Amino acid sequence: MNLRRILPIAASSTIFGLIGFFIGATQPKPLYRHGLDWQLSDAAMSGDLQKLRELHARGADLDAIPVDYFSGTSGYPPIMVAAIYNHPNAVGWLLENGANANAAMGPTTALSIAEGNLAEAQRDLALLKSHGAKHWDEE
Repeated sequence: MNLRRILPIAASSTIFGLIGFFIGATQPKPLYRHGLDWQLSDAAMSGDLQKLRELHARGADLDAIPVDYFSGTSGYPPIMVAAIYNHPNAVGWLLENGANANAAMGPTTALSIAEGNLAEAQRDLALLKSHGAKHWDEE
């Protein structure tokens, strides 16, 4: 075995391995969104009532705040997610099945989100009407 040939290769692969390790350490960590809490959040995001029912039947907590323990990121309670994505049927279903109407993340609540959505929709309506927008069956 010729050590003069092996040592430089071993040293360079160790150096490149360390560089790769340090570069990798600065990259964002992937989200591991596989638990019932994340699935419930995803169902609320899409307004999927069937999936909400299914996950609730499997024991998902309707007030859970999903957390990714690998990256330290968290989501929002499902009722807030449904409000953010403007799914009133999902909000209603969650409330009827025991979700906390006052769920909050800091000062933000599902109610403040819904009020913000309404205000934005009213501004959109006013802008459209002021520019002559009409329904398809209007002349």
